[in-house]
Amino acid sequence: MLKDREGFPKNEYLINEKRKIQSRVSRIHLIGTIAYEMMEVQGLKDLDAILVPISGGGMTAGIAIAAKAINPSIKGYLNTF
Repeated sequence: MLKDREGFPKNEYLINEKRKIQSRVSRIHLIGTIAYEMMEVQGLKDLDAILVPISGGGMTAGIAIAAKAINPSIKGYLNTF
């Protein structure tokens, strides 16, 4: 049986990597609710721009995806504090 560098069987290693990716995608999806709540729930669909802090990238991606889905003409600006 093939093993990866950590000694896991290859298929177990791939399953583990798939879980990591799914976890990241889920996190990005959940963080997108920030933009959804701000734009849909608070009635701010017509925003011209949105300022997003850069951290690990997940929040930036989630907010950008949701904001663009709600208002395709919105501009996103990134900020490093």
